[in-house]
Amino acid sequence: MSYAFTAADVEFLIGSAGVDALAEADALELSPRTHLHDLGVARRLFGSNAAAVVETVLLRRRSAGKIADGRQWLYTDDSLQQATPTVVARHRARRLTGRAVHDVTCSIGAELAALVETCQPVVGSDIDPVRLQMARHNVAQAVLLRADALTPTTRDTVVIADPGRRSGGKRTHDPAQLQPPLPDLIDAYRGRDLVVKCAPGLAFDRLGWSGEVEIVSLDGGVREACLWSEGLAASPTPVTRRASVLATDGTGWDITDADPDDIPVQPPGRWIVNPDGAVVRSGLVRHYAARHGLWQLDPQIAYLTGDELPADVRGFRILEQLKYSEKAVRQELTRRNCGTLEILVRGVDVDPAVLRPRLKLRGSESLSLVISRVGRSAVAYVCEAPPPRG
Repeated sequence: MSYAFTAADVEFLIGSAGVDALAEADALELSPRTHLHDLGVARRLFGSNAAAVVETVLLRRRSAGKIADGRQWLYTDDSLQQATPTVVARHRARRLTGRAVHDVTCSIGAELAALVETCQPVVGSDIDPVRLQMARHNVAQAVLLRADALTPTTRDTVVIADPGRRSGGKRTHDPAQLQPPLPDLIDAYRGRDLVVKCAPGLAFDRLGWSGEVEIVSLDGGVREACLWSEGLAASPTPVTRRASVLATDGTGWDITDADPDDIPVQPPGRWIVNPDGAVVRSGLVRHYAARHGLWQLDPQIAYLTGDELPADVRGFRILEQLKYSEKAVRQELTRRNCGTLEILVRGVDVDPAVLRPRLKLRGSESLSLVISRVGRSAVAYVCEAPPPRG
């Protein structure tokens, strides 16, 4: 179990003695190999504060790559796991530039740190006194207060919330089981500009949400969904679905249901493209295809095809197309001397982990296999293996 920080721990860690202790502990390796030895050293050096010091050093190391300048922050284990990556938080903050904002579930301040760069004033509140104490240390520029998220405490602000996604120790996709419950949160701020960060698998249809649902990916992995109320989703044109595709280097792009979605129906081109997960989950595959001159292998399947690859997209160049069967695929891969195979499947009941050993690959070439339902049939595309993601 992770360490349970107290208010006294935080007071020690932000004081001069705590700062010195953290610097000294950071010189320890604190790896699984040295764990027992380093804990003994920490107990001798820091006494009853050893656990808080060691846990903070470890959490700061884990924050690298997620929280900008986070090596001086204070965290709990849960709060770091749930914290919004800085790249994603800054993306959201840019949409709110110049607005007064209140984060009503601010935790240790990951959203606040991005908001204070673009918004004024920025208020944060949380029901947890220890996390709030940490947020005061982490983001000194924000106004912080203790309050229940379901009790409005500011006026004329955009309200941001990130309800807890665990119920009974398990992750939930039921909006009513979030903490606080999402329907209650929406009711509490009805008529206000509201932004709610959620898990991308949340059952949005249960909400009857009339604003925008934005699906966000970072470095190829879907990270979150974000609900934007109607007043925030209507500029410059009304949007109900958006995919935002971000990268750690700060680059990114988006596409919405206000974009065109007319695409041709024709046989496969030279390439197969597997769109980013944010595009797929937001239901904007056709819009993405229209933007890049692509079309679908099948109207119900998210794989796209075309004769040219969009810039910076990892595509699969088709070498052979055949009706799917294990025997046919095995023979083709043997003929091509395949020894290493990436398998992608959509719309067909095939488990890549089960299929791979049954193909009895013995060669030296690397290939990719895309299996997709096309109409009523399962079709296999043997493709060149694309270069690894950078």
